[in-house]
Amino acid sequence: MTDTNFDELYADANERLREALRRFRENHPPKEIEVGEWTWEYLDGGAGGAVVLILPGGVRYGETYFQLIGTLESNYRVIAPSYPGVTTVAEIVDGLVAILDAEGIEKVHVIGKAFGGGVAQVFAQQHPERIGKLVLSNTAGRYLSAYTKRVKNARNRARLFPQSTLRSAYLQSMLGNMKGLEEEDRAFYAAFFKELVERESKQEALAMYDCTIDLAQNFEWHVGDLTNWGGSVLIIESENDEAISAGRREALRDLYPEAQVHTFENAGHMASMVQPAAYQSVVLGFLGG
Repeated sequence: MTDTNFDELYADANERLREALRRFRENHPPKEIEVGEWTWEYLDGGAGGAVVLILPGGVRYGETYFQLIGTLESNYRVIAPSYPGVTTVAEIVDGLVAILDAEGIEKVHVIGKAFGGGVAQVFAQQHPERIGKLVLSNTAGRYLSAYTKRVKNARNRARLFPQSTLRSAYLQSMLGNMKGLEEEDRAFYAAFFKELVERESKQEALAMYDCTIDLAQNFEWHVGDLTNWGGSVLIIESENDEAISAGRREALRDLYPEAQVHTFENAGHMASMVQPAAYQSVVLGFLGG
C-alpha cells in the first residue's frame, strides 16, 4: 500500500496509532520461510536476549499485535508469525518449529490469543521443553460439540458467499468486539482491520475455519498435562468477553490451577487493543521485563 493510500485510509484515525503503525511497518519488514508447500511470513525484531513468540488469533496476521510487539521489543526479541492457508493445527505447529529452528531459537515465552491460545496449548503439550512462560489470552479451555457444529455451519455458509460479503461480515464482527472505543480509535481499527481482511483470500478464510474445527475436534487438554514442565502460566480474560463464554473461561482456569489470572473489566474480546497500556503492563509484569 502506498503512503498516499495509507493516508487516505487512515485520514480519520487516531494520529498516534496511525503514526505508530507507519513506523512499525517501516522497521519490521516481514521475513519468509518455506515449510512444506507453504510460505510463512513472520516479524522479527527487538532487543535480543529472551525471545517472545506471539501467536495471533483468527485474524491471522502477526502485525495485529504491533502495539504489544513495540512495547516488548524494549526488553525482548519478538517473533510474530502470520498463518498461511494451512488447514490443520499440526501444520501450524510444524511451521512454528521451523521458524524457531531457522532462527536458532531453542526456547521462547509464548503469548497466544483466542485461536492462538489454543495453538499455544497444543504447542506446550508437544514441545514443553521449548517454552519458558505461557500467556493464554482471551481463549478457551474446552470446545463443546455445539461450538464445533456452529463453526462447521459457518464454514458451509461462507463457502457460498462472495469474498466481499465475507470480508464485510468479518470486519463488522471484529469491530463489534471492540465496544467503548473513542471515535478516532474506532476509525483507526476500522481502517486497520479493513487492510487485514483485504489481504486474506477466500481460500485462506475457509482454511482458518478448518483449523478452528480441527482444534476443536482433535485436541483436548487435561489438568496435569504440564505437571513436569516447570514453567508458569498467565491467563488473561475479560469479564465481558462475548466470544469466550464464562463456562469456557472457567474451564481454562480449571486446567491450570496454579496459573496467575488477570481479569479485565469492559475490555471485551480485544483486551490488547481496547486497553493496550494496561494489557502491556500485565504481560510485562508476568514476563519480568
